[in-house]
This record gives sequence, structure tokens and C-alpha cells, in this order.
Amino acid sequence: MPLKTLLVILDGLGDRCHTELDNRTPLEYAKTPVLDELAKRSETGILNTLEPGYCLNTDLAHMILFGYDEADYPGRCLIDLYGEGIPLKKNQIGLRTSWASVTGDGPYVLKERFVPDLSHFNALMLGELISGTFNEVHIEWHFSHDSHGFLIFEGEGLSSQISDSDPFTIIKLSWLLNPMISKLNRVIQLM
Repeated sequence: MPLKTLLVILDGLGDRCHTELDNRTPLEYAKTPVLDELAKRSETGILNTLEPGYCLNTDLAHMILFGYDEADYPGRCLIDLYGEGIPLKKNQIGLRTSWASVTGDGPYVLKERFVPDLSHFNALMLGELISGTFNEVHIEWHFSHDSHGFLIFEGEGLSSQISDSDPFTIIKLSWLLNPMISKLNRVIQLM
């Protein structure tokens, strides 16, 4: 009978020490009898999927872990769109979105990165407000789950070379989208 292998990836488990946890990380502080027993019976280690000190997003790290080259990485949105069964046409680009709460009249300060109690109906209503055709580019929002979705742009001369605008923290000034190429990106103009 062939041996069976179980690969357990504790993705996102790394953290920082917190004073309220006696200067330990949440993992160091937690009671983990199942993980402890699994570790006793296993080969364990730490893997740098790209190079030491270079922190990757989950999706890129998993692609590299399973043998793909970094150059093959299409971006998280394309992976998520594929997983949701939403195909992109040649003249379309997609952006991953989350409805968030902000305060102030500008510059906006992020209050919550996600709107936890947003109903499916209200998410669809918000999506309708930002969908339409502007400057010959059709924009449509698609619901994913909770307060998440996709913004699909369709038109000529669009580029997906846009920076991320999620600060990955709460109560920070919201980031602006920036073009990653020298010419001004039409998607950013539309935003």
C-alpha cells in the first residue's frame, strides 16, 4: 500500500509579538495540542518560497510552492475570478473590491476594511451605483461574498498595471490607486 502524505500549510500564521500576550505571538500564546501532536509525528520546517525576507501574498506563494515561476503569476484577481466562474474577455480587466467604511470629508480615513453586516441585497445595490458606461468604458460590479466583489472594466486602451489600494489595516488614510506605468492609466482616470 503506497504511503499517504498530508501537506499542511499554516499560511498566514506568522504574526508579531503583542504586549497583551506577554510579548508573544498569538501562536506562541495559544494552546495547540493538535498541532503539537501533529508536529511530533511529522517533518516540519520553514520554507521561503521566493527568498528570505521577501513576504509574498498567499496566492503567489502557493503558485511558487506548486512549481510555477513568479513570472507566471497572473495576479490575485484573475485567480479569484476563475474560482468564482467569471471569465474575462480580451478587452476586459478586473479589480478585486471590498466595501469599506470611511470617515471624514477627505482625505478619507478607513474605519473598517470590510462592512461586516452588509446584506447581499445592499451589496448589489451599491454595485449598481458604480456600474455603467463612462468615457466608452463599460464598468460592471459582480458580487463575490460578504462585502467583496469584482469591478470589471471593458473597453479599449485599458491596462491592469495599477497599484493595490488596500492598506491592510484599520484607521489609516485610504490609499489612492496609482498607475504602475509611465502613461496615465485609463482605469485610474475612470475611478
